[in-house]
Amino acid sequence: MLVITFRDLIYRYRQFLIAVVGAGVVFAMALLLTGMANSFRVEVDNTVESVGAEAWVLPDGSTGPFTSFGALPLDTVDLVAEMGGVEQADPLAIIPTTTTFEGEVRPLRLIGHRLGGLGTPTWSRGVRPTAWVRSWSTIASRPRWANASTWPARS
Repeated sequence: MLVITFRDLIYRYRQFLIAVVGAGVVFAMALLLTGMANSFRVEVDNTVESVGAEAWVLPDGSTGPFTSFGALPLDTVDLVAEMGGVEQADPLAIIPTTTTFEGEVRPLRLIGHRLGGLGTPTWSRGVRPTAWVRSWSTIASRPRWANASTWPARS
């Protein structure tokens, strides 16, 4: 019985090869899409974790801390800090915008934070910022702002 099966595969090798390659392409696409979908969740989790916050306070009608720009009055930070169980409360501005880099328009998220507060990046090398960036154009013209030779931005 096996001899007949193998003889049939040899006779129809072209059809068998097309079926095997087709199944491989479908499997590869499934793996690729699964990995890409997982990367969206991981990116958001890493961003939220890097800020160090356990909860977000957003204005009514806001779709989320990263997808839209919604501002609250600055005294909201003091009100949140006085709530029970809150260890630290800091203002954080996440502004979705675009920038032109090497002639191509790219999405950009500007993140403004209180120095030493929530959202302050961990520095492993370079010069740690000691003051607020003075102008929007300084940061917008340098999408790779964490470059140790250009930070803190000077104008």
